[in-house]
Amino acid sequence: MAMVVVDSEGLLLFATRKARLLFRDEALVGKCVEDLIVPELRQKHHEHREGFATRPRYREMGRGREMEAQRADGSRFPVEIGLNPVERNGTAVVLCSIADITERLAVVEEREAMLKQGLQQERLHSLGLLAGGIAHDFNNLLLGIMGNVQIALEMAEAESLAAECLQDAKDASQQAADLASQLTEFAGRGDLRLREMDLSTATNQMAGMLRELVPEHVTVHLDLAAGLPPVHADQIKVRQVVMNLISNAVQAVGEQPGHVWISCGQRDVVPREPAVQGTELEPGRYAFVEVRDSGCGMPAETIERMFEPFFTTKSNGHGLGLAATMGIVRSHGGGLRVKSTEGLGTTITLLLPFADQPLG
Repeated sequence: MAMVVVDSEGLLLFATRKARLLFRDEALVGKCVEDLIVPELRQKHHEHREGFATRPRYREMGRGREMEAQRADGSRFPVEIGLNPVERNGTAVVLCSIADITERLAVVEEREAMLKQGLQQERLHSLGLLAGGIAHDFNNLLLGIMGNVQIALEMAEAESLAAECLQDAKDASQQAADLASQLTEFAGRGDLRLREMDLSTATNQMAGMLRELVPEHVTVHLDLAAGLPPVHADQIKVRQVVMNLISNAVQAVGEQPGHVWISCGQRDVVPREPAVQGTELEPGRYAFVEVRDSGCGMPAETIERMFEPFFTTKSNGHGLGLAATMGIVRSHGGGLRVKSTEGLGTTITLLLPFADQPLG
């Protein structure tokens, strides 16, 4: 425990060796106690100290006794303060106990992050169960609707008003079936046709196709590692995921000149690495596809909800595209990492286990 003695004027009369080491300053004695506090809090602390001098009282360490301190080299760190008014040579002084609580706060933050992550995963799991149940019942209803519409369409006179209305109903039913399919994907209930897949080669092929559709003001950059070990994946579904990420990145750039970077390689996942969204990944080496854009970025509240079914920031969106993406990723034992800063762009990383690893 570091300790200093402060007089009524705020001058340091004594500092233990631990205090000098804590603040990395061998010349603490004679300085003002406000010099140990970050600049933005010094005036407030000065007023508080003057008030304390009029009514000195013992204050033990605990909640509400934290503040941000500053070392002689300018580095900052959180501390907890305890105050004990005493007399020294007939003069009232304050004995201050100072504890560095950096590690304690880190543990608290990690615990809160893990709790939040667990609640988010539980919430997504519940949404997945609900979405899967709705999609199943919805598909059963659609089969009857589409079958009857098809029969009526074949019985109607060609190019008649009835035929036109029935065709509209058939098209709408097909759109509804597509939405139900995306709900099924989100729930992780889609059928998988797994085979070995070279993620770099597939990404290169998709980027090549997408170049024809990318506006001229968006520049696409590729950095794809060669010779990657294969992943075990449903090629159609993984291509759908990657294409969705690239398409969203291009849209995020907007109408102004911008860039989209697509990289592919392998990456180590460390123990207890936080999953922003998706499955908690086992430590190990994974193949990744990373899509980064120079677009508008997203606020934290959007990142937290972006993979929820029916959540969308687009005026004409139904909010199932990214939800289906998440379902596909989960069904492959993979995960997603999302980083975004408003005004600076977004980076989304898809991680998939190699073929010699079991699905998580």
